[in-house]
This record gives sequence, structure tokens and C-alpha cells, in this order.
Amino acid sequence: MVIPTYNGGERLKWSLGQLLPLAKKVEDKVSVLVNDNCSTDNTEEIVREFALQYKGLLDYHKQPENIGADRNYFDGAARSTTKYVCIMGDDDIITPSYFDAIFGILQEYPELAYINYNMMDITYAGKFLDIRDKHTKSHYYKDGMDFVKDHLEAPSLLTSNVFLREPFLEAYHSASNLDYPGYNWFYCMLKSILHSPCYYIGYPIAMDGKPEGGPGWKKYTALYYFYGLGHLFKDLSIEAPAIYEEWVKRHFWIGHPDLEYLIHVVADNKEYYKGEKFKKIYPYIESDYYKKRFKWALEYSSRMYLWKCNPRHFLKIYIRRLLHLVAK
Repeated sequence: MVIPTYNGGERLKWSLGQLLPLAKKVEDKVSVLVNDNCSTDNTEEIVREFALQYKGLLDYHKQPENIGADRNYFDGAARSTTKYVCIMGDDDIITPSYFDAIFGILQEYPELAYINYNMMDITYAGKFLDIRDKHTKSHYYKDGMDFVKDHLEAPSLLTSNVFLREPFLEAYHSASNLDYPGYNWFYCMLKSILHSPCYYIGYPIAMDGKPEGGPGWKKYTALYYFYGLGHLFKDLSIEAPAIYEEWVKRHFWIGHPDLEYLIHVVADNKEYYKGEKFKKIYPYIESDYYKKRFKWALEYSSRMYLWKCNPRHFLKIYIRRLLHLVAK
């Protein structure tokens, strides 16, 4: 397991504290590497304390300089020595059934190139938020293209994948131009499994940790989603026909909660999304309705944008705030 991190010391206390006791039980099959992207916090101190306690199980590498998140992911996979690799978020944890589930599937299907599994979203305080993938039935796929069509971006959550290390690195080294913001690793992973057998575990065996108030990279999510994923699926459709069309069909309908959220992210960060980022994103918004909304988000303040696109909702919020002020 590879855990890329940057200034994740406090998060690693939580995730390694859950992971390592479980990994210790299967240490003949598992190794853990923390690949530190030149952190400036107490990451090194925390990881080395764990490494003393779990000698031979936990390794630590610190980059001499920050090489960017994507390159740190690939570098971590290259430093790993296991046949399969899981790139794990530094704020995610696994359940006690994790290793039994993974090794049980690999024993039953030794030819697998890839395992994807459902995950739960939880806060750092342990509050349950949601299940990541609404597909809850486990399934064997003879061809990876069928898996991708069924699940699309669900496996884009870093921790939810176990895959063959060498084909992943081959896809990375053979890629001429990786331009999928937030998802270069995801493109290489999908590229490496498109024509290989896969297995999906429908019940959640890991948990995605969520900070209160959302992630620090919240403002980038619209770029990651529209351009990162849109561009990725369009390029993959050359080898896997209809994947991009399926992504468009499932997501570009009026009122989709993810799209509503992302357009509001644009409205809150309009200066970031003007210019070149607008030019990148706009062609991948496959809906005239949301193209218009995207332009509004760049033109108006967040409050005026909400009034323009949903006046009833705006009035409800305004009245609620007035009543709150009167009550004070």
C-alpha cells in the first residue's frame, strides 16, 4: 500500500493507527510505504515513530523537493515492490474485513488485474455521511471496459482500488501527454485495466475521511470534474467506445446535485475559473442549460447568481436570514 502525503502528519496519525495493526496480521503479504512530497509539518516525525513500532512493515520516503501530487503518486508506485498496489489517501482508513476481502478475491480469481470496492464517506470524527457507490452488488467482469461503463468515475476515489503495479507504470511511461487535472493517475489506472478481468466488491471495506467544511482543494473541483474527468473519458472512448457518451448521459441532466454544487463552486471562485480554465472546461459541459449557468457564475456574485438561477430558493434563504436576525 502506498500512501502519498503532503503536510498530512495529523491525518496520518489517524489512518496509520487504523491500518498498521490490521496489516501486521498479514505482513508476509503486505508492505506500507508513506511517500512524503517534501512536507514542512511533523509528517516525518510521526511516520518514523510508527516505523519503529512496525519495523519491516512500514517504509518512509521523503522527496527532496515538492514534485506535485500526481508525480508523487507515480513515484510511490514505482518504489513499491509488490505485485499489486493500492494508492491510499492519507486521511482514509480500512475496515477490519479489508484484507480478508481482498486476499479472498485474489485467491478465487488469481488472473485479476484490478479490484475496486465500495467505500463509506465519514467525517474525521467518525460520523457516517454516505456510501460512495450506489452499486452494492459484487460482480466479476471479464473485460475492464464493462466495469468502467458500469461505474464510470466511482473508482476515481484514490483509496478504492487495488491494481497490478507494472501495467499501471507502463501506462504512465507510455502516455505522451497527461492532461487530466486531478486524475492523471486515474487515466493510467483505467488504461491499464481496460481489456483485463476485474472484480467489484459492492459492500464498503474502506472509509473516505472528510474534513469539516470540505477539502482544502474544494475550489478546484469544477476543473477536476468537467475537464479532468470529461477530457479523460473522451480520450478513453477511442479504445472503449461509448464511455464518454455514457458519462454525459448520466450527469448532464437538469438538477443533478453534483453539477449544481460545482456551478456554485465556480460562482464562489470566479477569478480562478476565468480565462484559460474557462476555455478548457466549457467544451466538456455537454448541456446548453449548464453552459448558460456556467457563464452566469462567472458574471454575477454568488448571491446574484443564486437569485438569477433559482429566485424561489434565494427568497427562502433571504426570509430565513431575516427571521433569524429578528429573533436575535
